Amino acid sequence: MKSVKLTGWRVGLKKISLAKTIQDAVGGSIFDAKKIVEKVLSGEDVHLEITDEAFEGFLENAKQAGAILEVAPETGDF
Repeated sequence: MKSVKLTGWRVGLKKISLAKTIQDAVGGSIFDAKKIVEKVLSGEDVHLEITDEAFEGFLENAKQAGAILEVAPETGDF
């Protein structure tokens, strides 16, 4: 598993695309993914654990949707 922190968003954030990307990466419901997006929009940092298989795709899709991300160092969490 890899740790990713969503720390903000760029202008033009695609909320639905980001929610779908989060849902696909963490396996939760679309409702839970939408709550995560709303937290990011309200200024909260959100920490996610992404499987190694989904990691690269998640990073690319989340950035394209407008998310600002931090990736934890390989040695552990943030």
